[in-house]
Amino acid sequence: MTIARVIVVRIKSLMLKYRLPPAIVLIMASVFVEQGMGEPMHSYYSTLGIDQITVYMSAFLPIVTNKFTPAYIAGLVEGDGSLVTPGPRADGGKKRYPKVTICFALKDLPLANLFVTVFGGSVYTTPGKWLVFTLQNPRDIYAFVVFINGYMRTPKIDALHNMINWLNASGNYPILPLLGLDNTSLYSNGWLAGILEADCSFQLTFRVSLITGLIIDLRVSMILTQRLMYHVVDAALGASFLPIMSIIADQFLCNVMQRVRERVNCIESNCGVNIKSLESRLALINYLSMYPLMSSKRLDYLDWVKAHKMLLSKEYKTISGAQKLVLLKSGMNDGRTYFDWSNLD
Repeated sequence: MTIARVIVVRIKSLMLKYRLPPAIVLIMASVFVEQGMGEPMHSYYSTLGIDQITVYMSAFLPIVTNKFTPAYIAGLVEGDGSLVTPGPRADGGKKRYPKVTICFALKDLPLANLFVTVFGGSVYTTPGKWLVFTLQNPRDIYAFVVFINGYMRTPKIDALHNMINWLNASGNYPILPLLGLDNTSLYSNGWLAGILEADCSFQLTFRVSLITGLIIDLRVSMILTQRLMYHVVDAALGASFLPIMSIIADQFLCNVMQRVRERVNCIESNCGVNIKSLESRLALINYLSMYPLMSSKRLDYLDWVKAHKMLLSKEYKTISGAQKLVLLKSGMNDGRTYFDWSNLD
């Protein structure tokens, strides 16, 4: 069997087994060279121009396919990520390179470190409660871009296309297509889990009677907010986040909210969804049972589900239920002190 045939067979095997896009499998196949496949194999990849690409994903296929799916990562980038592409350099100026960043809460360091293990790059701490995962090596960025290309759903795809154009113009890698927005059902992949990871909040609101100690007016909700308009107003695929938020609202049987805030130097416009009805909560629980969260927000969600069940069973109307609910809420979100990262194993 020829070397080319061996490569094709292996690529098809990986594609079928792990359901990965052809482009990312081709890149990951370059690891065969590093595993002693011999000079002929190295020469064959040289003709493709990708033999030197540093890719970490192939050594972690179970993590990539079972945890970091392309759609999940795309959603996370569209929520808490930045794809920064440099403009043309001035004559004689220093050449600049693109950069990928994703922000994490300080408490999510194990997840941020796993990103480094899988995708390369590094993590640094900013003032406050934030970690920033960063990719700056163009080869790592190329692999990352291939991974999420075709899975974005918001106007932020404009930033991805700018980065692809830069990579294509560099002449160092196989040409990548500018794939459009993913218009498949939200239930078809983990994109929504990614953006929920970044920008949603699981909330329990109630009052405790000073007389009886019982819970009054329990509300179990999840709120997801996004800016109303993308900052690039001439984005070819649109600049408004309303279309994707409307799709999310329809999927979870609720309405889109719009809010305008006056800041010191600007007016801030947001849109969002508030999942609070029984039908909406059940739809969300169904979705996240298929595409689970990965950060510490997963634990907030699990506590939120407990509160949802207490609301259905009316357990919250008992003294013990009230005490349990107060304890649940105190340990969620900023109050969380208990962490379990077994989901990353």
